[in-house]
Amino acid sequence: MSLHLKLEGFDEPSDLEKSSNPTSLDFRVFQVLNDFLQPSTTTSLDFAVQAILALLPENAPESSEVWSAGSVFVEIAGQIPYHHPSQLKLATLIEELSNADKFTQKRQDEKGFRYRCQRLKETVRDSYNTPNDEDVNEWPNLNAFYAHLDARHVFSNHPTFMIWTMRSAFEENPEDDPEYFAGMKDQCILAAAQYILWSGQEQFKRISFIGDVNPSTLQDWKPGPLYEGDTGFTLDRWRFWKAGFRAAAEDSGVGAEARDVAGKAAGLMDAFENSLLF
Repeated sequence: MSLHLKLEGFDEPSDLEKSSNPTSLDFRVFQVLNDFLQPSTTTSLDFAVQAILALLPENAPESSEVWSAGSVFVEIAGQIPYHHPSQLKLATLIEELSNADKFTQKRQDEKGFRYRCQRLKETVRDSYNTPNDEDVNEWPNLNAFYAHLDARHVFSNHPTFMIWTMRSAFEENPEDDPEYFAGMKDQCILAAAQYILWSGQEQFKRISFIGDVNPSTLQDWKPGPLYEGDTGFTLDRWRFWKAGFRAAAEDSGVGAEARDVAGKAAGLMDAFENSLLF
């Protein structure tokens, strides 16, 4: 299935010829991605990685250019269907880029560590928003992107995006949102399912060991009003979400696609529990 990808400000490839800045970094990054992410492409992963790295400045991992490249990644991710193999290709490309020196800070912190992908991490963090009624596919697609990145531990080992998305789907009433619109519940369910479909095993393993969590992060993980359990990521909370997926799969008020995906997510959650709990 071919992809018709766009970059804001350039509706068609011919628009590049009309641009006052036809060599802009954003569009050149877009050109690499638009080629590499097509199912019929002959462009290799290594070639795409090197082509993007060549566009970025040396010794400047916190530069605006890295930020701009990240914004293009996010914009494209929102256009790729959550079930399309190119979501995986995009995440794999970013994983390779994240290991390059151009994405790694040169100075060490007080513990002797060098942070990687700080600017890219900021771009992805700022892209986390909410469902919208202008593009019903964007929110599930973006969360598939986040889930694929999470499965590769590109940024951190904390399931913050997953918890926020599950909370919106099952611990809160979408109807209570002042910006509620028809179809919002479907988007919340589809978005939440992405973390089970693409990184569910990684998520489940975190229940056993999640590492040190600072108080501000725990505050971010606080439950919504419909869940009465503890703050944090626990087996009880996992099972609460699983029950939410099961209920959604049988809810006639939810669209067919969301019902189908919810059933798949619930089945996978059962499988992880049955296979990984000892």
